[in-house]
Amino acid sequence: MKTKTLIILISAGFCFAGINGFTAGPYLLDVKTDSVIVAFHIDKPLNAKVKISNGNEFKEFSSETKSKSHFIKISNLKPGLSYDYQVICGDGQIQTPADDKSFQIKTACRLGESFSFVVYGDTRPGENKTSRYHKQIIEQVINQEPSFALVLGDMVDDGSNENLWNDFFEIESGLLRRSAIYPILGDNDFAKGKGLYLDYFPSLSPAYYKFEWGGVQFFGLNAWGTDGNQKSEEFKADSPQIKWLVSELAKNEVQSSLFRVVFLHDPIFISRGRASELLRRTLVPIFKKYNVDVVFASWHLYERSISDEINYIITGGAGAELIWMSRDKNFQSLAEAREYHFCRVDINSNAMTISAIAENRTILDSITLIPRSEQLQMAQSIEESAVLLAKEIHISSDNNNPSIPLYFFSSDCDFCKELLDNELPKLAREHNVSLEVSYYELGNEGTYQLLQNIESKFGRQNVEIPAIFIGKSVLGGETEIKKNLPAELIKFRQAPQKYLEEMITPFNGE
Repeated sequence: MKTKTLIILISAGFCFAGINGFTAGPYLLDVKTDSVIVAFHIDKPLNAKVKISNGNEFKEFSSETKSKSHFIKISNLKPGLSYDYQVICGDGQIQTPADDKSFQIKTACRLGESFSFVVYGDTRPGENKTSRYHKQIIEQVINQEPSFALVLGDMVDDGSNENLWNDFFEIESGLLRRSAIYPILGDNDFAKGKGLYLDYFPSLSPAYYKFEWGGVQFFGLNAWGTDGNQKSEEFKADSPQIKWLVSELAKNEVQSSLFRVVFLHDPIFISRGRASELLRRTLVPIFKKYNVDVVFASWHLYERSISDEINYIITGGAGAELIWMSRDKNFQSLAEAREYHFCRVDINSNAMTISAIAENRTILDSITLIPRSEQLQMAQSIEESAVLLAKEIHISSDNNNPSIPLYFFSSDCDFCKELLDNELPKLAREHNVSLEVSYYELGNEGTYQLLQNIESKFGRQNVEIPAIFIGKSVLGGETEIKKNLPAELIKFRQAPQKYLEEMITPFNGE
C-alpha cells in the first residue's frame, strides 16, 4: 500500500502541468520587499485569484479577466517573510493543492539580513536531445532552498516553440513555485526575433533590468549575440542599454551597496570558450569604473577568472552539451570544470561566498568576497602589515637583469628552505632575471591574514603552502611550483614590460 502511494505522488509531481491544467507555472516574478507577481498559464481561458496566508493573516488578489495567462501582483507584504499561497482558476476547475506548502512566496529581505540565491545557464537539451541533466540540476537546486535564481539564457532550444517553454517550466516547477526567477535572454530564446519569451517574462522589454535584494544590486544585461547576430550599435556608448547601465551604476545607493552583480549570456572573459571582444571593449571599462564585483555569464562549462579585481564566472552547465575547447594561451582561468553544475551564492552583511556545485553535490570551486567598503577600511592596515612582516630578498646573478616581484609565503618545511636557498637562485641564473622576493613566514602573527588577502586579490583560496604569487599566477605546493615557476619566468623574460603592466600588485603601498 505504501509503495502504491509513493508512485502516485512521484507521478503527480512529474506531470504537474498536465494533470492540473497548468501549462506553465505558477512561478514568481519581480519580487520586492513588499510585493511579488505570481505568474501562471493554463489550458483554458478563466479568471483567477491567488490566496495567501502568513499564520493567521489571509489575503486574496484577483484577476477578473478570463485568460490563459495571468500575472497577478501581490502587494502589502512585509520584508524577509514567507507566505503560503494557492492559485484558483474559475470556480476551482484548475487550482494548486490547498495544503501544499511548496507553494511559497519569500519577499526580498533588508540590508544586513542573510540570504542565498542560485545561478545557472544553458538549461536547454541542446545536442544531448534530452532534458535529463536539466532535471538533475534542478533537483539539486531545490534542495538549496534559494530565495531566487538568476537564469543566464538559452532556456530552450527554440524560443518560438511554445511546447519547449512548457517543458522548461514543467522541469523547473518545483523550484519556481517558491523561488523567484530572474532570467536574461540567450540567442536560442530570442530565436531570430520570433521568441515567445515576452509571453512568460513581460519585464524583458527591454531585455535589460535591475533589482535589489538585501542590499545587493543586480543588473541583467541583454547580450546574447555579440558574435555578430546582435547589432553592435546596441553596445555603443550612446545606446539605450549602455546609457541606462552607466546611469544606474553611478547612483550613490548602488556605489554604497554591499555588492554589485552583473549577469548576462555572452562571456566577456573565458579560456575554454568564445569570449566577446565587443563586450570586453565596451563593458569592462564601465565595470571597472563603477566597482562591479562579479559578472556571471553562460557557456557550456564552469570557469572562474579575475581581471582588475572583478570576478568573472561562467556557469552554463545546467542541461545542454558540455563543450571543452582548447585553452586560450593568452587568457588563463583560475578554476575550471567540465561538469554539469550550478552556482550557489550566500550573502551576509560582510561577505559573498560563491560555490560551484556539481550534479553529484561535489563542490567544484568556492570563493569568498568582502564588500569593497570593507576592503577600503582594511587597505591601510594591510599595506602596513605587508611592509612590517615582509623580509625583502634580492636574488640575481647580474643586476642588469630585468626584475620581477615574487611573493613567497612559507612555513617551516624542508622544501621551503631548499626553494629559498637554492632553487630560486638557480632559476634566476638560468632565466637571466632578478627576483625581488617578498618573503612571509606563516609562523609570524598577522601573516595568515595577509595570505588570505593576497589569495582574494589573485582569486584563488586555500592555496597549498609553500605558495608563490607571481604576475597573475598562483603556485601552491612543491609539485605546482616546480612545474610552473620556470614557465612563468620564461613568459616574463619574453616581454618584461607587458608582464609587469598586467601583473597583480596585491600590496599597493609597498
